[in-house]
Amino acid sequence: MQKSGAGLFLMELTIALLFFSLSAAVCLQLFVKSHTLTEESNNRSNAHIIATSIADEYRAGTLDIELTDDMNTKLYYDSNYYSTTENGVVAYIAELNYSAGTLDIIVKEASEDTECYSLSVYKYIPEVNIQ
Repeated sequence: MQKSGAGLFLMELTIALLFFSLSAAVCLQLFVKSHTLTEESNNRSNAHIIATSIADEYRAGTLDIELTDDMNTKLYYDSNYYSTTENGVVAYIAELNYSAGTLDIIVKEASEDTECYSLSVYKYIPEVNIQ
C-alpha cells in the first residue's frame, strides 16, 4: 500500500496560507500607522504655516486685530490657509492670547479640537526719548 502525499501537501499549503495571512495583517497595520503619521504631520505642517503667518503679520504691524493687554481672540482658517468666519468651512482655529507684549498663538484642528502647533512671539518696541 502506498500513501498519497496529498495530506502533506495540504498541511504545507495551510502553513503557507497562515504565514501569508500573518504577513498581510502586519503589513496592513504598518500602512494604517503610516497613514495616521502622515495626517498628523500634514496637520502640524499646516498649523505651522498659519502660526508663522500670524507671527509675521504681528511683527510687521499688519495684523488686522487691535491688540490690548490680556486679550484672547480666535481666528478661523480653511484648509487653504485663507481666513474665514466661524460659520464658514473651518479647518483650523488659531487662538491668540496677548499679554505684556507677548502674543501666544495656539493653532488647533477644528474637527478634533486638538492642538497642532503653538508659538510665542515677542516684538521689540524701542523706547523713544523725546527731549
